[in-house]
Amino acid sequence: MGRSFRKLVTAITFVFSVTFFSTGVEAQLSLGDLASDHGSPPVIQDSVEPGFSKGIVETGVAAGGALGLKIFGTKATHDLILGSIDIGRIMSDTKCPGAWYQGNWELLAEIFGGYQLNHGGAYVVGLTPLVRYNFVDHSRWVPFVEAGGGVSLTDICRPDLSSRFEFNIQAGTGIEYFFCKNIAATLQAKYLHISNAGIESPDHGVNAAVILAGLTWFH
Repeated sequence: MGRSFRKLVTAITFVFSVTFFSTGVEAQLSLGDLASDHGSPPVIQDSVEPGFSKGIVETGVAAGGALGLKIFGTKATHDLILGSIDIGRIMSDTKCPGAWYQGNWELLAEIFGGYQLNHGGAYVVGLTPLVRYNFVDHSRWVPFVEAGGGVSLTDICRPDLSSRFEFNIQAGTGIEYFFCKNIAATLQAKYLHISNAGIESPDHGVNAAVILAGLTWFH
């Protein structure tokens, strides 16, 4: 792992930790004010009612990095700085109510872009439709799993790619923490694969483990 990539991961972890700490302090101050107003300690609730119902739209932004993996025939590691913007729509009412896996199906469209840190640098951009399942139990923490595939443009080249036009496949998991009713901090980890499906050679593909942190708004 390159030094620049380690610094990037450290910075992301620091920012995400500060966000959670600041949120906790703000919540404690608000509860203290409420107690002063009413003369007795308030009831502390660890739940919110985020907008996970059919038709709700979400908009999210995230940034992070990807550690290149030499798997499935890839000849070199490709470490990346990445950012993404997504918009999604909850497509179902709550499924399997009462079960540990109760939740909602969601469709998203993600635009991502980034820069390769090694091998002389290179750009990559992509558009990916995703299917996500949110595990919703009305707590502040909402885990999810997602998968999808789309198209990409990149000048990452030999020894693993040979064309500007590529396809991408993504699959991963994450969690959202609602620090207010309709805004959540998001942390996700996913697998990213980029290749041209054998249209041109070589086509060994780019494979990477991605970590992203960001914010999501529900409306």
